[in-house]
Amino acid sequence: MAFETIIALGFGGLVLVGLAVQYLRARFAPPLTEKAVSRAWRAAFPADKISQVDIAATGRAALVETDKGLGILWRLGTGMMTRRLPCRSIDDHASGLRLRFADLTAPVVLLRLDPEEKVRWRAKMDS
Repeated sequence: MAFETIIALGFGGLVLVGLAVQYLRARFAPPLTEKAVSRAWRAAFPADKISQVDIAATGRAALVETDKGLGILWRLGTGMMTRRLPCRSIDDHASGLRLRFADLTAPVVLLRLDPEEKVRWRAKMDS
């Protein structure tokens, strides 16, 4: 077997193992809790005073009410992303809401929500 082939197989194997580890860690990340949401929000926006946290039934997103307005927090792999609202647009989606931000790091976010959550969250975001 040629040396180049062995190098390619070794590199490919390492990449596959790395991707598998990342996928499994993200898939089995624990659901959000109010404490975890508050801690992540305070890390991103230390001056905000949180008044209410509404965690989605999936445990992968939360609507955060603060003294500065509404915000959204969602899981991205094993980490969490935070954004203030309003966003550029909010669209209904079959599995929840699609938020479009004027932000290159997170231009579109699909929040998977139950039908009741979808109505409740949409009403809060539109007000």
